Amino acid sequence: MASAVDNVVMQICMQSALSGKHLTSIRLREEDTVLTLCQAAINARTSELEEPTFLDPTLCLDGRVLEELDTLAAAGLNDGALVHVIWNPPGNILTASKDGSAKIWSADSGSCVLHFGEHRDSVKSAVFSSDGQLAVTSSDDCTARIWDCHTGACLQSLKGHTDWVRSACFTHGNQLVLTTSDDRTARLWCSQTGTCNLILSGHDGWIGAVTISSDSSTVVTGAHDCTVRIWNALTGECRRTLTGHEGWVTCVAISADGRDILSGGNDHTTKIWCSESGECTQSLRGHTGGLKVVQFADNDTRVLTGSEDLTARLWSTTGELIQTFSGHDGIVLCVAQVPCKHRVLTSSDDGSARIWCMVTGACMMMFEGHSQAVVSAELSPDGRFVLTGSDDGSAKLWRVSNGECIQTFSGHLKELTAASFSPDRWCRASTAKK
Repeated sequence: MASAVDNVVMQICMQSALSGKHLTSIRLREEDTVLTLCQAAINARTSELEEPTFLDPTLCLDGRVLEELDTLAAAGLNDGALVHVIWNPPGNILTASKDGSAKIWSADSGSCVLHFGEHRDSVKSAVFSSDGQLAVTSSDDCTARIWDCHTGACLQSLKGHTDWVRSACFTHGNQLVLTTSDDRTARLWCSQTGTCNLILSGHDGWIGAVTISSDSSTVVTGAHDCTVRIWNALTGECRRTLTGHEGWVTCVAISADGRDILSGGNDHTTKIWCSESGECTQSLRGHTGGLKVVQFADNDTRVLTGSEDLTARLWSTTGELIQTFSGHDGIVLCVAQVPCKHRVLTSSDDGSARIWCMVTGACMMMFEGHSQAVVSAELSPDGRFVLTGSDDGSAKLWRVSNGECIQTFSGHLKELTAASFSPDRWCRASTAKK
């Protein structure tokens, strides 16, 4: 029989933090979660507007943001508590497709608000600038393009690569763009003029992986020649060539302080390297298929990997296997740590994305709805939403707390290659390819 303490009922009042207007009052048990309060606020607003609302509530008690998955008791709520509701307007979504286009979508309405259609072949990647004002795309037409996210105008066409441009991203405070290509080079371009400032040349195979340090001083590339190279992003000098993989390098990552580098290969191994000396400090062995994605986790003290063997794994940087996340029925294409939580996000070509407990390895949430491979999965900056992009030609937006699909973005004519959040308006009020 439940104890009296287990059945404590409390009345919670909610009002708008902006207007002070009363929204609703609700009676709940203290073991209910803050998420229940969020849903009550959404229901009250929907009833008032007489239409569904996408605005997502942040709940505050005495100036403190409440965590959705906490119980009311754990959140410090008592009978008669007054909770303030802040409505967070959604940001935009950027997608890229093999149909040769990229699009910006309204997360609120699900409609396409901008169409970038000047590429003449498949668009491999699409990324916002850090301020959300620009986007850069890369394409099989051997170019990258910079776009104005307000007007849709193509501001620059970056021409010079002689083969597919696999990736493009902004760096150096959005002043430069970094691209990689099947022509075996990476290039740094001025985003304002479109001129090529540096060519990083030396690989003997096409470059399939790239990352850049947080201070924009170091570029790391991995290639089909089975090597990793470390480059000075200011001079273009190759500082180190890292050898040791017995197959092509498919993914790379760099620690926040720039001291350590991760590389994964189709030789089934992940290697940790010292960026200063070029020494391989650890080889993480255990996967039985090629690596698709590697990431640092837990403030660079752990490593996350995703593999063709249908699993993701968590390792210590000393080489110990900590956890195996098993349950996908297809290759694991994406992996990322959920911010501020001991959880991991993965996506797979089985058509699903999942969230796992880092401690137990259990699957805590499944995001199912795509009919083909989920080639892109990304967490919103506040960790409350997941955005997935699929070979079925659509992107979907999901709520992390309950797995609900709250928006579908459909309109591309072929498979998606990328989907990402705009950097603005996705935070609480207070980053693999197939």
